[in-house]
Order: sequence, then structure tokens, then C-alpha cells
Amino acid sequence: MKILKFSEIALVCLVIAFAQCLFAFATTTTSTDLLIVPGKAVGQVSLGMTMDAVREALGKPEREQAGSWVEYKDNNAPMHIFFRRGKVTEIRFGSKKYRTADGISLASYNQKKFHDDFDYQRLQWKFMNTRAHLKSGGLNIYKLNLDSTDPKSPVETLGLVYDQIPLHEAVSIEGQIDNGWEEWDGSPATLWDKFKTHGPALLDNPE
Repeated sequence: MKILKFSEIALVCLVIAFAQCLFAFATTTTSTDLLIVPGKAVGQVSLGMTMDAVREALGKPEREQAGSWVEYKDNNAPMHIFFRRGKVTEIRFGSKKYRTADGISLASYNQKKFHDDFDYQRLQWKFMNTRAHLKSGGLNIYKLNLDSTDPKSPVETLGLVYDQIPLHEAVSIEGQIDNGWEEWDGSPATLWDKFKTHGPALLDNPE
């Protein structure tokens, strides 16, 4: 059996350490691109970025309103980025690939283990809508059009990252307290308790 010299052992250790560093760098890069940081960022887009910086990160937008917002498509999921005075103020997104460091995403936020991390509200307008507000701030998750059978108003889930007060909620009623949102306990069993008529509640079942 060949016995490795000290220099050979050191070289092997260096190679292993280098490989581990490369793996850690690749993992960090990937997770950062998919990370939701409440009150700060979604993936490559951060609050406070300029329009030029957003374009450099994401390319040319699908649609835009000069100085106000831009829209991108992420595998057909929408991402709206809102600006004020030339800087990103809010990011609204529909892709389920993004998640917080704790694992909260548009697909997982309604799991039982995350229930106490949120406050919940509902808004009955044309259709029923729900809002999960992260108690620590900076992130709202909306479930829209729960009882809709209209293909023009599909059931969808959207997230909103903002700094202090959300100015571009997924749905709102102007002139009402908290834009029409009212407190709710987050349970599908009580969602319709005060409404005489409604369609089926299409909330995802908590896991």
C-alpha cells in the first residue's frame, strides 16, 4: 500500500477545500437569485435599485409605463416592479420559485408551520380575496379571485415586497379603511362566515 507524503496529503486537502468552496459559491449564487428578503428584495431585484440597474439584471421588460413601473414574465408568471423618483419601491411577483431563507414561498406560505408568522385579512369585492401579511413586515401574499369561474379573472397567488406601507396591493377598494381589507383568522372554515352567497372556496389546503 502506497503511503502518501505530507506534500501529497496537503495537495489533496487543498483540492477538496477548493471544490467545497466552488460548491458553496454556486449554492449561494443560486439561492440568492431565488431569495425573497422581506422589505428588501426578490431575487436579483432590490428596493432602491434604479431603472438602469433593473434592466441590467433582468433585460428588457415586457411592458412599462415610463417612470412608474415595468413588467417582466418569469415562465409566464408576472413580475411588476414599481418606481418612485427613479428608484424601486415595491416588487410584486407571481413565481413560486422564490422563497425566504425560512422557506416561505407562494406555494408554501399556507403550511401550518408558517401560520403564526402571518396576520390574515379578506376582501370581498367582485370575488373573494385573501391577504397574508408577514408579522415582521415587508411581505404580503395575496390569493385572488377565490370563487371565480371567469377565465378573465383566474384564481392566482401574488407576493408583494415593500418597505413600510404597501402602495400597490394586488386588490384594494379606495376610500375604505385598510383599502377594504378586514381581519380574518386565516381558516378556510371561517372565510365565508358573513357572506350569504359565494362560490366554492379554492384555498389551498394547509399541509
